[in-house]
Amino acid sequence: MLTIYTRHAGDCDHHDDMNWRRYRCPKWIRGVLPNGRNQRTAAKTRSWEQAEKYARELEAENDPLPPDEDRSPVRSTIRDAVELPSHCGLSLSNVNDVVSDIADYISIWLFAQLASRRRGDPGHRARTNR
Repeated sequence: MLTIYTRHAGDCDHHDDMNWRRYRCPKWIRGVLPNGRNQRTAAKTRSWEQAEKYARELEAENDPLPPDEDRSPVRSTIRDAVELPSHCGLSLSNVNDVVSDIADYISIWLFAQLASRRRGDPGHRARTNR
């Protein structure tokens, strides 16, 4: 995102306020472009509105996504989730095995948490009222 600021002349009454818009001192642009590059450049104008317009043009020129590309979130369905592994070369049985393994690991972890709580294990991070 680019922001506009004013570089006031030495004799300007508002030389201590970079965000003063009304005075006719030169406007500059600084910030990070959408492609991640840092930018600091003269806006080549003394008008705040023209500087903002130039900043938006710079952002549009350096946007890595084409303007016609849809930026809305992708909506997935259960059918998409079931079909995805087959598109990646995985079989449904492989996916079921992975899900089963994850469930087993979660069960073991939960059992260990409950067991340590019953033993009053000092290593367990129990809540304390202070």
